[in-house]
Amino acid sequence: MNSILNKNHFFVKEHVRILKAANQFDVYEIESQTPVIHCKEVEMSLITKIFRYTKYKAYTPFSFDVTTIDSQDKIMNLKRGYTFFRSVIEVTDEQGNLVGYIRRLFKFLKPSFEIIDSEFRQLATIDGDFFAWDFKIRNSNQEEIAVVTKKWGGLGKELFTNADNYAFIINENVKQDDKIRMILLATVVSLDMVLKER
Repeated sequence: MNSILNKNHFFVKEHVRILKAANQFDVYEIESQTPVIHCKEVEMSLITKIFRYTKYKAYTPFSFDVTTIDSQDKIMNLKRGYTFFRSVIEVTDEQGNLVGYIRRLFKFLKPSFEIIDSEFRQLATIDGDFFAWDFKIRNSNQEEIAVVTKKWGGLGKELFTNADNYAFIINENVKQDDKIRMILLATVVSLDMVLKER
C-alpha cells in the first residue's frame, strides 16, 4: 500500500469541465495544501459516454485509476458496472488484487453504504445526512473512523465551486498501512458518482 494513504487529512476536489463525460478528481493533503493524488476515469466506452449526457448517467459504469501526482505511481483502482438497484463498487490495489467493496444500502431519506472486505465481511458503515453534505463512517463496533464533509472551509473559498468537493478526515486510531484506508479514499471519490450524477 502506498505510504501516502497513511495521512489522515485530505481534501477531494473535482475537476470542473463543461459538457464532461469522464470525471477527474485531485486529492489534496490539507496540511500542505498541495495536491498529492490524482483520480482519473478510464476505460469508458462510447455507449457509456453517450449515456452520460442523458438522465440515465447515474446508472452507467465507471472505472478510476488512482495515482500519485508526483511520480504517477498507481495506488488503486475502483470500478462499478452498470447498476439499476444497488450500486456495488469494487476496489483493487496497485497490483490488481481485490481489497473490498463499497455497497449502497437502502435507507429512507439518508444515503447509506457499507464497506465490506474481499470475503464479504462488513468492516464499516457510511451514513450521510439528508442533503448528502456530511457522512460519518463507523466500524463494526460503531466507533467513528472517518468523516466526509462539504461544510469544511479550511482550504479557502477557491476550492469550493459548484463541483462536489469534500474534506476527508481519518481518525488517528485507524492503523497505518491498514487496507481499509484504501477503501475509505475510494468511498469519497465514489460519492460524487453514485449520489450526485443525476
